[in-house]
Amino acid sequence: MTEVSRILVIDEGSPGHLVQSRGLARALAAHCRADLVEYRVRLTLRGFLRPLLRLAGTLARRGLSDRLLRLAYQLPAEPPPPAGVIVVSGGRGFHYAVSLARRSGARLVYCGDPAPLPARWCDVVLSPQVVPGHPRSIASGLLLTDIAPGEIAGAGAGLRAAFAQGGGARLAALLIGGDSRSHRYTAADWTQLVEAVNRLGEQGWRWLLTTSRRTPPEVEARLRREIRADWLVGAVWWHAAPERLLPAFLDAAEIVLVTRDSLSMLSEAVAAGKPAVALRPQTVSPAPVIDAALRQAGRERSMREVAFADLATRLQGPDSAPENYALPAVDLRLALARATARLLAVNPPPTEKTPVFGIVVPTCNRPAHLIEAIRSLHAQTYPHWKMLICDDASRVDYAPVLPWLADRRLRMMRLESNGGPNRARNLCIDRAWREGCDHIVFMDDEDRLEPRALEVAAAMLAAHPEAGWLISNTCGDSEPGQRAITAEGRVDWFADYVYGRRLYGAKTHVIALERLAGIRFDDILRGETWHFFQPLAARTRAWAYPFPSRRIRYRDDGTTQTNTRHPQSWREIHSRYARHLQAIRLRPQCSAAYRHTLLELLKTPQRLLRLVLAATGRGPVGRTESPKGTS
Repeated sequence: MTEVSRILVIDEGSPGHLVQSRGLARALAAHCRADLVEYRVRLTLRGFLRPLLRLAGTLARRGLSDRLLRLAYQLPAEPPPPAGVIVVSGGRGFHYAVSLARRSGARLVYCGDPAPLPARWCDVVLSPQVVPGHPRSIASGLLLTDIAPGEIAGAGAGLRAAFAQGGGARLAALLIGGDSRSHRYTAADWTQLVEAVNRLGEQGWRWLLTTSRRTPPEVEARLRREIRADWLVGAVWWHAAPERLLPAFLDAAEIVLVTRDSLSMLSEAVAAGKPAVALRPQTVSPAPVIDAALRQAGRERSMREVAFADLATRLQGPDSAPENYALPAVDLRLALARATARLLAVNPPPTEKTPVFGIVVPTCNRPAHLIEAIRSLHAQTYPHWKMLICDDASRVDYAPVLPWLADRRLRMMRLESNGGPNRARNLCIDRAWREGCDHIVFMDDEDRLEPRALEVAAAMLAAHPEAGWLISNTCGDSEPGQRAITAEGRVDWFADYVYGRRLYGAKTHVIALERLAGIRFDDILRGETWHFFQPLAARTRAWAYPFPSRRIRYRDDGTTQTNTRHPQSWREIHSRYARHLQAIRLRPQCSAAYRHTLLELLKTPQRLLRLVLAATGRGPVGRTESPKGTS
């Protein structure tokens, strides 16, 4: 591990970007016990000259020269102090931060969506979505902010007292933005908003309303004129008297409503730890980052989306009930700072001695089985765990599961369309970073963890701190030819599983989360896991121990039929030899990989013929029930 005594934040002049980088840097500095310094830079190059800066950065492997940097940027007279980690957000300070990191040997962390910047120049990227191809990318879900329940606690006490004196029924914060490249608000949208606010006001709702820089002055004037003043417990009219009362508003409110044009405001609403509703105008163009963030928030039940026209009706129903939202259980900044420190291999705090396990559970149409799996977690003798559940578009009502979600250690997401267990597992892995998990454990909804499974895993990690991957036995049903682990020691996934029999059959896996940076399941090959475990095996060796950690069951009412005796598509045919080609690339000295590649390629013509015959109706391709995968 590397000692870091100072963390440097590059302030490029954008308040929104500074909030993101400062929020992470403060949490990272507290985590690493390091000093925090902010350094202000201002990009002076005109827009058409900025691509030249990227070209120069591509050519200058050791960073741009001082002379070129001073031509491109307005810099303070004093140079920045030396730092072990540099944190930046936004494109205007990016190239300066890259050059500084290259010249000083510091690690570079980028906060936010890096597109169209070259993310590969950064050591760690914290983006709303995983950056494809980056080996150390963390999906933050939303943007980092300076809002957190613990930090805003008490800021709204005066507003709550004023609300109580007024005798209202519900107190809501209303954050209003304005037009953007992807959102256009019409006069009809504002009319619907005014009518909904006044209608809900008549039913006892009271409002903490703030407009923003983006709100057009004429719209602000209209809202101020047409919304009844006696419904407003507090208001900030930005163009008339700009004032940042957002922390107080978010602390006092029971529910937060925010227009969906600003990812920053959406992120602040969710970070407050209150039920949040995104307000959608009639005209919305595709906004990939915002759309993806809202889908993620919807899956995680931290935010719902409501059209302006439906606002008054929807808020009288379940959309305003706190029990229908899964509120954050941890400070996102602290969880991401801890994950970043692990990826950078810098000063782990003493609390790392008690690892937090994230139990990854995809489920589909089996609520009764899932409840049994939850009971097995509650029976654990080790208390530090989070159960991350992803409902893969079930057609069965999961209402019996909802009472169990009162335990804040259980987090449940839901997919709108069935994507298979691999896609569900990927979403749970992304969520594990934000929940502060250190290790993940894979199980299916019909599995049960033995009561001492996590306790024994924690003991093994304490005894072998270098181990990033633990493998243990399963009990219950077994596959033909399954081999149990009989002795503790190091194992090689390629030699002992892929091309050997020592680890054959279902096993229980405990994997350090930082070892999975850049590794995910292939959600197109819905039931196969080789594309996940082989890159992991190339990155770290596993430690096996003979404890039956997980009880499994095969082929009951929810059998997932994903594998076939004969491939049913070109993708499946390709998969048969692609796994061995990947093994050759990852482990060139493995002679068995070359032999199996040749054998699979020789079988390909026959498989293609069988596929053609099946497509023309001349030869059926039989499907077989798939055994349990390696998860």
